[in-house]
Amino acid sequence: MLYTIARDGVCRIEPEGEDHKLKPLFDEIIRTIPAPQYDPQSPLQMLVLNLDYSEFVAASPSAASSNGTVRSKQDVGVIRHDGNVGRTRVSYLYGFRRPGARRSGRGRPRRHRRTRGFDEVNIGDTITDPNDPRPLARVVIDERPSA
Repeated sequence: MLYTIARDGVCRIEPEGEDHKLKPLFDEIIRTIPAPQYDPQSPLQMLVLNLDYSEFVAASPSAASSNGTVRSKQDVGVIRHDGNVGRTRVSYLYGFRRPGARRSGRGRPRRHRRTRGFDEVNIGDTITDPNDPRPLARVVIDERPSA
């Protein structure tokens, strides 16, 4: 067990022990959490995790890719909450680099990408190969109003 004070960027091995930089925490994360499994040869699977909108380009989903590869100008399927598969085309693909997103030609597995060209997409939808659609587990968002 490690004890962290994120605000100060330190962790301790014992509650009253010496402060360390966060390296022991990161070492423990790498030691205990298995590396992601993916297959770049499998059909495309990207889980939509966030949405941005523009009056000029419609919805711009940010998605995490699990398998396969996506490219700009590629036709894709979108598996919606009801299981229906819509078809669309990725007009642009953006990779995240500090300080922001930059246009990219393709997206590899285990990378977050922002895409453009979607008329209808929601958080939790799967962007997939339209000829071999394989849904990912949906992200459920609690939409209850806060008190």
